[in-house]
Amino acid sequence: MSASALRQRLDYAQALLRGQDPDGAMRIAQEILAKQPANAEALSIAGRAATMRSQHALATGLFRRAIASDPRHAGYQCLLGNACLLTGALTEALRAFERASKLAPDHPDPAAGLAESLERLDRLDAAESSLTRFIAAERPTPGILAVHARILARRGRHEEAVALIDRALERPDIPSRLVRHLTLLQARSLDRLGRFEGAFDAASRGKMIRHSPWDRAAVDAQTDAMITACAPEQVAKWPKATNREDRSIFVVGMPRSGSTLVEQVIASHPLGAGAGETHDLWHFASLVSHAVQRSDPWWKALPDLAVPQLDALAEGFLAHQRTYTPKAKRLVDKSLENHELIPLITRAFPAARIIHVRRERLDNLLSCFLHDLDARAHPYADSFEDLAHFHARYERLMARWRELPGVPLLEIEYERLVREPATSIRAIVDFAGLPWDDRCLRPHEARREVATISYSQVSQPIYDTSIGRARHYEAQIRAALGGG
Repeated sequence: MSASALRQRLDYAQALLRGQDPDGAMRIAQEILAKQPANAEALSIAGRAATMRSQHALATGLFRRAIASDPRHAGYQCLLGNACLLTGALTEALRAFERASKLAPDHPDPAAGLAESLERLDRLDAAESSLTRFIAAERPTPGILAVHARILARRGRHEEAVALIDRALERPDIPSRLVRHLTLLQARSLDRLGRFEGAFDAASRGKMIRHSPWDRAAVDAQTDAMITACAPEQVAKWPKATNREDRSIFVVGMPRSGSTLVEQVIASHPLGAGAGETHDLWHFASLVSHAVQRSDPWWKALPDLAVPQLDALAEGFLAHQRTYTPKAKRLVDKSLENHELIPLITRAFPAARIIHVRRERLDNLLSCFLHDLDARAHPYADSFEDLAHFHARYERLMARWRELPGVPLLEIEYERLVREPATSIRAIVDFAGLPWDDRCLRPHEARREVATISYSQVSQPIYDTSIGRARHYEAQIRAALGGG
C-alpha cells in the first residue's frame, strides 16, 4: 500500500469513528494492521473502535501497542489513560496521564485525565492542585470544568458545584456527553442541598440528552418467552456441567442496589477478591448459543448442548476468571446483567454461589435516575417510567429463579446491610464459605480500584443516609409514573 493510499484509508477510518461507526473503522484498522502490525495510528483507531463497542480490555491492549510504536505521542497516552479509567485500572491510568502531561505540559486534556485519576484514587487535594492553572485560564476546557465540578461535589461544596455547572452549560462548545454528565452531577448536588424539585428537573433534562429508546413491548415478549422456557421442570432436564470449582460468587441485583458494597465486603477478606463488572458471563452466554451454531438466545441453545461441550465452555470461563486474581479463594463478579443468567449459572457452574442484593424499590429507582448510567448499557434508565418497567421485569425474573431447585442463593436487603452491618456481613462471609475476618466489617479500608460509578462510595464507612430518599420526591415520582 502506497503512503498516499494508506493515508486515505486512515483518514476514512477516522471519519467513520466520528460518524459513530466503530465496526467500519475496526475493519479498516485490521486491514492495515494485517500488513503493518506496528502502525500506531491504526492501533489507536482500533482501540477507539473497541472502546465504542465497550471492549475495554481489548482497547487497553491496543493502546499499549500504539504507545510501544510511538512512545512520545501524548494522545495515545491519554487514550490508554481513558481506557484504564473505564476498566478501573486507576494506577495505570494515572501513570499514562502523567506521561502525557510531561509530553504536552500545556495541553488541558492530559491535565483533566490526571486530575480525574487522582480524584478516583481519593487524592482530592492533589487532583484540585493539578488543575489550578487550567482552572485559572480565561476559558477552561469542558473536560477541565467537568473534573473540577466533580471534585467540588466530592468535597461537599455543592453550591459551588451547582454554580460552576450553570456557567459550564451556558457554553456552546460542551459536547453532549458532558452536558448529560454535568446536568446529572448537578441534579445530585441539588439533592444534597435539599432542593429536590430542582434535582428531579435537572435529572429529567440530563436523561433526555443522548437518550436511548426502550421498547417495552419487545422486552415484555422476550421476558415472557424466557420465563416459559426456564420453567423449573425444563431447567432440570438441561445439561449440567461436571466442574465443582466453588471460587465464583455472582452478585446480582439492580444497578445502585448495593452490589458494590457486597463485593467490597468479600474483597476486604484476605482470601476474597472482586473482579467488578466483567461482563464475562454475558460473553459466556453468547458462546453457548454459538456452540449449537444457531442465533438463538442462550436459554434456547443450552438444552441442546452435550455435557462435554458445556464442560469445555465452563472451563474456559473459569480459566479466564482465574487470571484476575489467581490466589484468591473467592472471586466476585457483579456484572449488572447477571440476574438474567441465574439458570445458566446453576447449570454451567453448579458449585458457584449467588448473592442477590435487594433495595427498596423507589429509593433504588431514584438513585438510578439521578446517576449517569451508560445509556447504551442501561437504556431503560433514561426515564422514570422505563426504570419502573425494568424493575418490574427484574422482579419477575427473580421470582421465577427462586422456583428453580437447588439454586445457591443468599438474599441481602440493602437497608438491613447498612443499618445492621455486622449481621448481614457475617451472613455474607459465611455464605461465601470463608472463615471470619474482622476486616470485612471495615470494607472502606480495602484499597481497591473500582470502575463503576460507586467508586466514590467504597472508600467511605458504611452509611444509611440514602434510605428513604424517595420520600422527598413523592409528587415528582407520582407524576412520572402517571399518577397525576
